[in-house]
Amino acid sequence: ATILLQVRGEWFNAAGSLIAFCTSDPAMQRQVSKFQNQIVRLMSLMYCSALQQISVIPDEELELIDMTGLDQKSLCFLAQTDERCDVILQWVRKLVVQNMSNGVIPVPPPILTRVFQELSRGLVGAKDVQKIAELPLPFPYRQLITLLIWAQTLLMPLIAVFTTDDLFWAVALTFSSVLVSWSLNSI
Repeated sequence: ATILLQVRGEWFNAAGSLIAFCTSDPAMQRQVSKFQNQIVRLMSLMYCSALQQISVIPDEELELIDMTGLDQKSLCFLAQTDERCDVILQWVRKLVVQNMSNGVIPVPPPILTRVFQELSRGLVGAKDVQKIAELPLPFPYRQLITLLIWAQTLLMPLIAVFTTDDLFWAVALTFSSVLVSWSLNSI
């Protein structure tokens, strides 16, 4: 969950910076508005795609800003690829570079590299979360954890009785520690 919050934060900062970097020239407001709408939609699509790759809930339950401004051919291509976040990230990069060259983003390239860095760090975080979600714990490790929890379950009452003078506290200590161990194991 922490890594996903970092991913969202990185991509939110990148999108916010791109919107803030847009020109305030009144003659270009139509182009600026089009760019800002495309960036917001692409960032929404990228985060939704990242969640779809790691989530166990149906894709239909994830909210997404509409796809106005994206052509059908691109969306069909995206639906057929396994690495949707990578494709969308390339679309974002291309859109930023195009709008930098036509004056919508009149920011020096060294400052704009921070946006690219945040986009990349977000993608790396999304890939890390995907690895965690897809790779199960090794079987011997799971067996060892189960064995240790059983040992705790059997030995904890004895340890609690010998270390406390009151039977109530021995029972409470045993129950709470064993319950916590089994609960954490079942997550």
